[in-house]
Amino acid sequence: MFENRIREIGEAWNRWRVKRKRQKLLAAYAKVGRVQHDLGPGFTPTMFAYERVLDDGLAVIAERDGEKELIWLWPEHESLERDALLEN
Repeated sequence: MFENRIREIGEAWNRWRVKRKRQKLLAAYAKVGRVQHDLGPGFTPTMFAYERVLDDGLAVIAERDGEKELIWLWPEHESLERDALLEN
């Protein structure tokens, strides 16, 4: 029971860490939009950030049940590689 709880906490920590990395990446791309392309504050830099993420192949837009959804591809590969190393 204790091991399961530890595993759940570790998985929750990993989900939070991945979410935080994605938020920081989007914030950095938005800053690039504001500084290099003179985009004002608000919605435009955010859209610029999402466009850059899609162009760089870090996420894709998939259609499910008639609705579009952003599917992140990054940094999932890092988690898989780390898990593989821990198992060996």
